[in-house]
Amino acid sequence: MIKRVIKIETTKEMVANDINELITGSDIDQVLLEENEYVVDVQVLNVNETIIALVKIGEK
Repeated sequence: MIKRVIKIETTKEMVANDINELITGSDIDQVLLEENEYVVDVQVLNVNETIIALVKIGEK
């Protein structure tokens, strides 16, 4: 079940890195996952040359 969705604005070159940083908690500028959360799905959109990753978060 999806608990929440996190929106990450990024670049085409950095989208994978930004998602990895969210999962590992290695970027202090991003929202952190709680201990009981995990990434369920990622949808990447290109909106007017801006890359938006919608990361769906579930609860363990």
